[in-house]
Amino acid sequence: MRIVFSVALFFSAALIFWVQPMFGKLVLPLLGGAPAVWNTCLVFFQVALLMGYVYAHAVAGWIGFRLGSIVHSVLLGLFLVFLPLGLPPAWNPPIDSNPVPELLMMLASSVGVPFVALSACAPLLQDWYSKSGCTEPSPYFLYAVSNAGSFAGLLGYPLVVEPCLTLKEQVWGWSLGYAAVFLLIASAAVITRPGTRGPDLVPGPSSAAGSPINRFRLLVLAAVPVALLQSMTTFITTDIAAVPLLWVAPLAVYLLSFVLVFSGVHPIPQNKQVKLQSGALICVVVWAFWVKSSWLALPAVFNLFALFVTAMLCHGELSRLRPGADRLTEFYVWLSLGGILGGVFAGIVSPLLFHGVMEYPLSLVLAALVRPHEKSGTGPRSRHSLDILLPLLLLLALTVGIRHLRWLLETAYGSSSILFLVIPASIAVYLAAGRPVRFALGLGALVIAGHLSGVLDGNLRGDTLFADRNFFGVMKVQVDRRVDAVTFSHGTALHGSQYRSPARKREPTCYHSLTGPLGDVFAYVPAMPEGRRVAVAGLGAGTMACYADARDHWVFYEIDPAVVGIAQNYFSFLADSPSETRIVPGDARLSLRKASDAYFHMIVLDAFSSDSIPVHLLTREAFDLYLQKLAPSGVLVVNITNRHLELDGLLGNLAKSLNVRGVIRSDSFSDTRGKSSVTCSSTWAVLARDAKVLVPFQEDSRWRELSGRAGVRTWTDDFSNLVQFLKISP
Repeated sequence: MRIVFSVALFFSAALIFWVQPMFGKLVLPLLGGAPAVWNTCLVFFQVALLMGYVYAHAVAGWIGFRLGSIVHSVLLGLFLVFLPLGLPPAWNPPIDSNPVPELLMMLASSVGVPFVALSACAPLLQDWYSKSGCTEPSPYFLYAVSNAGSFAGLLGYPLVVEPCLTLKEQVWGWSLGYAAVFLLIASAAVITRPGTRGPDLVPGPSSAAGSPINRFRLLVLAAVPVALLQSMTTFITTDIAAVPLLWVAPLAVYLLSFVLVFSGVHPIPQNKQVKLQSGALICVVVWAFWVKSSWLALPAVFNLFALFVTAMLCHGELSRLRPGADRLTEFYVWLSLGGILGGVFAGIVSPLLFHGVMEYPLSLVLAALVRPHEKSGTGPRSRHSLDILLPLLLLLALTVGIRHLRWLLETAYGSSSILFLVIPASIAVYLAAGRPVRFALGLGALVIAGHLSGVLDGNLRGDTLFADRNFFGVMKVQVDRRVDAVTFSHGTALHGSQYRSPARKREPTCYHSLTGPLGDVFAYVPAMPEGRRVAVAGLGAGTMACYADARDHWVFYEIDPAVVGIAQNYFSFLADSPSETRIVPGDARLSLRKASDAYFHMIVLDAFSSDSIPVHLLTREAFDLYLQKLAPSGVLVVNITNRHLELDGLLGNLAKSLNVRGVIRSDSFSDTRGKSSVTCSSTWAVLARDAKVLVPFQEDSRWRELSGRAGVRTWTDDFSNLVQFLKISP
């Protein structure tokens, strides 16, 4: 019987955490590949998990063991009618308002019912097992089995399922897995017989787990790791790509802590966990708010390790507070409710309240606050006032130091020199690791001071004219006094710049400079007597309108209404353009379908949010559409500039599969004035069916032939695998 229960729980949990990234991947193309898609999905799945736990609690407490097992088995069988999973055929999310409500409703109607049924399996089977008269002292070992299944499902998706199966095959594979789990659960219900052992013979570690104060502690201890998980995921995916691979890594680390804790495995003693968490949190804060490096590997390790030790500490306390088997299902309800509170805070409330990703530093501070005291560091109550006073003094010292050293920010070595201030401060915060309040507030002081350093750096450059955050990310418009220009940034990446001098206002800069690859494109591709017809996926600041001629017709496709407002209100590229320009709201790929075939002479893909790539714009089906809308001698121009991904091999494989030729060039644009300089590196590729069009590029030694990568599958709407193109080092 133990084997049947364990296998059923393992595979039901694996299906739960397989369906989450799979369904998120189904949704992404219709929402422009926004990183917020995953956080919204994660909040929905947390709510659905709570509904499953509440249903399990009701079945276990009100219906009884024998009838409850029959009811749940029958319901699992009835829900087979919802398979295979898929998006509603007519679903079309809004483009002029927040799509979160529509996304949540779609998830509820498409995947909600089977997910709720599966999520109820873990607490129900543990309840059945505890009432079966078995000799196992506690059913909580099954929770570790369940989390091991979740962990296997998460890791299996990016490492096995996604690289080997198309989306259609994934959906059918999941459906077959659901049918198998139904049979396993029904078998468990049939073979289980009520035993004579009462719930009082299966005590939990804490007899007071049902007290109000302990219920509150359950909520907090469950909420904080989830809030840190989601805010960290947002922080990572904003600058790389909103894809399952990067969703899975933090969630897998989170689940691993559950597996270890509820298996009784404690690889690191709690007091050492506290010390390790202290160092990890400080490293994360210093790297994120002071160093701000573009290197991916090291900060990713810091973040994931900080999440792991935080989850181990919180889940260790949850394990200590878990009740006996008679209140097992109630325990999971409180656990799930706490997870929802953390998820709603990080995924829904924070984007509405804050212009930046403020839930990230807040979650880091909360993670430091809820951890247990070190035995050697509790101290007398007379020292409690110092827990507030010392962090305030640290913040004051850092503020004064930054203001007096602000001249360093004007030099080329400013970012490095300022570390001489933050390193002693970090050591001081680490020395307070034994006192959670003092350490948390000290960490908060580092965050505030790091933000202040960035503000002062920004003030040296110029004023902030606009800052906002929406479903698609964080946007900021600033004046850069170093080069006397207005800049537009999305996340941490610069997306447009315009000189304020009237003589230079129509001069393209950064990735779009005249001396760069894009300048070559408009110099080498011959103009049409009737003017060019150009489609641009991604508006940005509207910089590309600088290349427009009076006879041209340009169409900009932009999914984010806020970007349209920025381009029209803070930059004059569009207004100053002599050509006819039109902005079409919505996802570029969906909107481009409405254009006439063979209409455009040029299609430009420049639709990146920060460094996050829209995967659905880089598939075989997407490129088929672009070529369908291009004139026979037209060109497809793709901006693949990215700090974290090498996409030339991807484009090379796409070009080969479509039987087109391509060239590529990387360049660095620099603007130096006075003591400061601004440099923008860019990489652009040009693809064409007519080889003659590419001759001028091939004669330029700065351009090279676009080549693919052997052993890498071409991306399609059914298949994409980001891990093959990640840059590990700077």
